[in-house]
Amino acid sequence: MTIAELEAQREVLKAKLVVLERDLELAQKRLEENKRKIEELDKNRAAINRTLQRASAITNEHINHAITHEMAVKNLQVRISA
Repeated sequence: MTIAELEAQREVLKAKLVVLERDLELAQKRLEENKRKIEELDKNRAAINRTLQRASAITNEHINHAITHEMAVKNLQVRISA
């Protein structure tokens, strides 16, 4: 190879290196953005789970109140009919 060919190849490799460095930089930015999105989604998931647990507890309380009320009504019906 001649010096001119080697210099041309060197310039091509430099250009490729610049492109690769830019691609690496973009990939790192996407990685950081994805990490932030994952953290946000994880916080949202935790909040939803807490809300679900509260809703489940309230539902169970309502069910227990309904059962107690139903039993009270049946007891009153028995007393009235006796």
